[in-house]
Amino acid sequence: HYGLKNPNGSNTGIVHVSISNRDDDPHKVIRLHNDLNNQINHYKPEPISMHFDSVVIGWWLDGDYFNNLSEKKILVTGANGQLGSELRQIVEKKKISSFFEFVSRADFELSSASSVKSFLEKKLYDCIIHGAAYTAVDKAEKEEELARSINKGATAIFADYAKKNEIPMLYVSTDFIFDGGFSVPIKVDENVNPLSVYGQTKYEGE
Repeated sequence: HYGLKNPNGSNTGIVHVSISNRDDDPHKVIRLHNDLNNQINHYKPEPISMHFDSVVIGWWLDGDYFNNLSEKKILVTGANGQLGSELRQIVEKKKISSFFEFVSRADFELSSASSVKSFLEKKLYDCIIHGAAYTAVDKAEKEEELARSINKGATAIFADYAKKNEIPMLYVSTDFIFDGGFSVPIKVDENVNPLSVYGQTKYEGE
Protein backbone atom coordinates (compact mmCIF):
# COMPACT_ATOMS: atom_id res chain seq x y z
CA HIS A 1 0.00 0.00 0.00
CA TYR A 2 1.40 3.37 -0.96
CA GLY A 3 -0.16 6.61 0.24
CA LEU A 4 0.92 9.56 -1.91
CA LYS A 5 0.93 13.30 -1.20
CA ASN A 6 0.93 16.36 -3.43
CA PRO A 7 3.60 19.02 -2.78
CA ASN A 8 0.89 21.12 -1.08
CA GLY A 9 0.33 18.35 1.44
CA SER A 10 -2.99 17.05 0.18
CA ASN A 11 -3.47 13.33 -0.38
CA THR A 12 -3.64 12.15 -3.99
CA GLY A 13 -4.73 8.62 -3.18
CA ILE A 14 -3.49 5.16 -2.29
CA VAL A 15 -1.97 2.62 -4.64
CA HIS A 16 -2.64 -0.98 -3.60
CA VAL A 17 -0.82 -3.91 -5.21
CA SER A 18 -1.93 -7.47 -4.64
CA ILE A 19 -1.61 -10.74 -6.51
CA SER A 20 -3.88 -13.75 -6.42
CA ASN A 21 -2.33 -16.83 -4.87
CA ARG A 22 -3.55 -18.80 -7.88
CA ASP A 23 -0.46 -17.42 -9.68
CA ASP A 24 1.55 -19.43 -7.15
CA ASP A 25 4.66 -17.27 -7.48
CA PRO A 26 5.77 -15.26 -4.42
CA HIS A 27 8.72 -13.86 -6.39
CA LYS A 28 6.21 -12.14 -8.67
CA VAL A 29 4.94 -10.21 -5.65
CA ILE A 30 8.46 -8.99 -4.92
CA ARG A 31 8.99 -8.02 -8.56
CA LEU A 32 5.73 -6.05 -8.51
CA HIS A 33 6.89 -4.33 -5.36
CA ASN A 34 10.22 -3.40 -6.99
CA ASP A 35 8.51 -2.14 -10.15
CA LEU A 36 6.21 0.07 -8.11
CA ASN A 37 9.21 1.33 -6.12
CA ASN A 38 10.89 2.33 -9.39
CA GLN A 39 7.81 4.31 -10.44
CA ILE A 40 7.61 6.05 -7.09
CA ASN A 41 11.32 6.91 -7.21
CA HIS A 42 10.80 8.34 -10.72
CA TYR A 43 7.81 10.53 -9.87
CA LYS A 44 9.16 11.31 -6.39
CA PRO A 45 5.90 11.70 -4.45
CA GLU A 46 6.13 11.94 -0.68
CA PRO A 47 5.30 8.51 0.79
CA ILE A 48 2.89 8.42 3.69
CA SER A 49 3.42 4.74 4.35
CA MET A 50 4.87 1.66 2.74
CA HIS A 51 3.72 -1.72 4.04
CA PHE A 52 5.55 -4.39 2.07
CA ASP A 53 4.48 -7.08 4.54
CA SER A 54 0.86 -6.43 3.60
CA VAL A 55 1.71 -6.98 -0.06
CA VAL A 56 3.38 -10.30 0.70
CA ILE A 57 0.54 -11.46 2.92
CA GLY A 58 -1.85 -10.44 0.13
CA TRP A 59 -0.39 -13.24 -1.95
CA TRP A 60 -1.78 -15.67 0.63
CA LEU A 61 -5.07 -13.96 1.43
CA ASP A 62 -6.34 -12.95 -2.02
CA GLY A 63 -7.79 -15.26 -4.65
CA ASP A 64 -9.44 -18.64 -4.19
CA TYR A 65 -7.46 -20.00 -1.27
CA PHE A 66 -10.18 -19.44 1.34
CA ASN A 67 -13.18 -20.39 -0.77
CA ASN A 68 -13.17 -24.09 0.21
CA LEU A 69 -11.25 -24.23 3.46
CA SER A 70 -13.77 -25.95 5.74
CA GLU A 71 -11.55 -27.19 8.61
CA LYS A 72 -8.16 -26.01 7.37
CA LYS A 73 -5.82 -24.26 9.81
CA ILE A 74 -2.90 -21.91 9.20
CA LEU A 75 -0.15 -21.58 11.81
CA VAL A 76 1.32 -18.13 12.38
CA THR A 77 4.42 -17.88 14.58
CA GLY A 78 5.52 -14.65 16.26
CA ALA A 79 1.97 -13.65 17.14
CA ASN A 80 3.07 -10.72 19.31
CA GLY A 81 5.69 -9.37 16.91
CA GLN A 82 5.24 -6.65 14.33
CA LEU A 83 4.39 -9.02 11.48
CA GLY A 84 2.14 -11.26 13.58
CA SER A 85 0.22 -8.31 14.99
CA GLU A 86 -0.31 -6.80 11.54
CA LEU A 87 -1.42 -10.14 10.10
CA ARG A 88 -3.89 -10.68 12.93
CA GLN A 89 -5.48 -7.30 12.14
CA ILE A 90 -5.70 -8.21 8.46
CA VAL A 91 -7.40 -11.57 8.98
CA GLU A 92 -9.78 -10.17 11.58
CA LYS A 93 -10.78 -7.42 9.17
CA LYS A 94 -11.33 -10.02 6.44
CA LYS A 95 -13.33 -12.13 8.94
CA ILE A 96 -11.20 -15.22 8.32
CA SER A 97 -9.44 -15.39 11.70
CA SER A 98 -11.01 -18.79 12.44
CA PHE A 99 -8.64 -20.31 9.87
CA PHE A 100 -5.57 -19.09 11.76
CA GLU A 101 -3.75 -20.10 14.93
CA PHE A 102 -1.41 -17.39 16.24
CA VAL A 103 1.30 -18.68 18.57
CA SER A 104 3.98 -17.02 20.68
CA ARG A 105 6.54 -17.77 23.41
CA ALA A 106 3.69 -18.81 25.65
CA ASP A 107 3.18 -21.86 23.41
CA PHE A 108 6.79 -23.01 22.95
CA GLU A 109 10.39 -21.82 23.22
CA LEU A 110 11.90 -21.14 19.78
CA SER A 111 15.46 -21.65 21.00
CA SER A 112 14.62 -25.18 22.16
CA ALA A 113 14.37 -27.75 19.35
CA SER A 114 12.58 -30.20 21.63
CA SER A 115 10.01 -27.58 22.62
CA VAL A 116 9.20 -26.71 19.00
CA LYS A 117 9.04 -30.37 17.94
CA SER A 118 6.83 -31.26 20.91
CA PHE A 119 4.40 -28.50 19.96
CA LEU A 120 4.21 -29.56 16.30
CA GLU A 121 3.79 -33.24 17.12
CA LYS A 122 0.39 -32.48 18.64
CA LYS A 123 -0.81 -30.40 15.71
CA LEU A 124 -1.86 -30.74 12.11
CA TYR A 125 -1.66 -27.62 9.95
CA ASP A 126 -2.34 -26.88 6.30
CA CYS A 127 0.02 -23.93 6.00
CA ILE A 128 2.72 -22.16 8.04
CA ILE A 129 3.55 -18.45 8.11
CA HIS A 130 6.80 -18.30 10.07
CA GLY A 131 7.22 -14.74 11.28
CA ALA A 132 8.93 -15.42 14.62
CA ALA A 133 12.64 -14.61 14.81
CA TYR A 134 15.48 -13.34 16.95
CA THR A 135 15.44 -9.70 15.83
CA ALA A 136 17.69 -7.86 18.31
CA VAL A 137 20.28 -6.87 15.70
CA ASP A 138 22.92 -5.41 18.02
CA LYS A 139 22.41 -7.91 20.83
CA ALA A 140 22.81 -10.80 18.39
CA GLU A 141 26.51 -9.95 18.09
CA LYS A 142 26.91 -11.18 21.67
CA GLU A 143 24.28 -13.92 21.49
CA GLU A 144 25.19 -15.58 18.21
CA GLU A 145 24.37 -19.11 19.37
CA LEU A 146 20.92 -18.07 20.60
CA ALA A 147 20.18 -16.08 17.43
CA ARG A 148 21.21 -19.05 15.26
CA SER A 149 19.17 -21.55 17.26
CA ILE A 150 16.07 -19.45 16.61
CA ASN A 151 16.60 -18.02 13.13
CA LYS A 152 18.12 -21.17 11.62
CA GLY A 153 17.36 -24.05 13.99
CA ALA A 154 13.69 -23.42 14.66
CA THR A 155 13.10 -22.47 11.03
CA ALA A 156 14.55 -25.81 9.92
CA ILE A 157 12.11 -27.65 12.19
CA PHE A 158 9.12 -25.81 10.73
CA ALA A 159 10.46 -26.41 7.21
CA ASP A 160 10.89 -30.13 7.89
CA TYR A 161 7.33 -30.29 9.24
CA ALA A 162 6.02 -28.51 6.13
CA LYS A 163 7.95 -30.83 3.82
CA LYS A 164 6.84 -33.96 5.66
CA ASN A 165 3.19 -32.91 5.56
CA GLU A 166 3.42 -31.46 2.04
CA ILE A 167 2.09 -28.05 3.02
CA PRO A 168 3.22 -24.54 2.00
CA MET A 169 5.39 -22.45 4.31
CA LEU A 170 6.09 -18.72 4.11
CA TYR A 171 9.38 -17.67 5.73
CA VAL A 172 9.79 -13.95 6.32
CA SER A 173 13.40 -12.91 5.84
CA THR A 174 15.13 -9.50 6.02
CA ASP A 175 17.09 -7.01 3.93
CA PHE A 176 19.92 -7.52 6.44
CA ILE A 177 21.02 -10.48 4.32
CA PHE A 178 22.44 -7.81 1.97
CA ASP A 179 25.28 -5.40 2.73
CA GLY A 180 23.29 -2.20 2.20
CA GLY A 181 25.32 -1.11 -0.81
CA PHE A 182 22.34 -0.60 -3.09
CA SER A 183 20.96 2.68 -4.43
CA VAL A 184 18.05 1.01 -6.23
CA PRO A 185 15.46 -1.58 -5.14
CA ILE A 186 17.10 -4.94 -4.48
CA LYS A 187 16.28 -7.81 -6.85
CA VAL A 188 15.46 -11.22 -5.42
CA ASP A 189 18.42 -12.84 -7.18
CA GLU A 190 21.09 -10.41 -5.96
CA ASN A 191 24.10 -11.93 -4.21
CA VAL A 192 23.77 -11.84 -0.44
CA ASN A 193 26.43 -10.43 1.85
CA PRO A 194 25.24 -10.19 5.47
CA LEU A 195 27.40 -7.97 7.68
CA SER A 196 25.87 -8.93 11.01
CA VAL A 197 25.07 -12.04 13.02
CA TYR A 198 21.38 -11.24 12.65
CA GLY A 199 21.63 -11.02 8.86
CA GLN A 200 23.76 -14.15 8.63
CA THR A 201 21.43 -16.27 10.77
CA LYS A 202 18.34 -15.06 8.88
CA TYR A 203 20.06 -16.03 5.63
CA GLU A 204 20.87 -19.44 7.11
CA GLY A 205 17.16 -19.68 7.88
CA GLU A 206 16.41 -19.14 4.20
